[in-house]
Amino acid sequence: MSVAQDWVALTTSFALASAVYKWNRVKTKFIAITSIPSNGALHIEPFVIDKTQYLAVASSLNAVTGKPEVNSVIYKMSCEEGKDIFTTLQSIPTSGATGWRHFVRGGMHYLAVTHWVPQIATGSK
Repeated sequence: MSVAQDWVALTTSFALASAVYKWNRVKTKFIAITSIPSNGALHIEPFVIDKTQYLAVASSLNAVTGKPEVNSVIYKMSCEEGKDIFTTLQSIPTSGATGWRHFVRGGMHYLAVTHWVPQIATGSK
């Protein structure tokens, strides 16, 4: 399970780490195992290709500029010495990404991303 982090009012920042949790059968609850960098993350899509787990993070805003042009990131999950490791597989330019969806068609894997950029109202002249 992962939780997308969009905004922290205390620091007025969109540059947050999104938490990743793992189910603990003994404690019968989710335990935080790591966090992954994100920029105004609105959605995280987990998916599996060839028995390897991935997370696609939809970044909505650039934490530095405040603009919607920001790379969304695909993370690959691996296990090293019993620890879950997330490494960046790919950064994809997006503009106000709100969500990813993974699907399979004809044995091929696809990722679709949704974008939302509010229209700037221009008054009548």
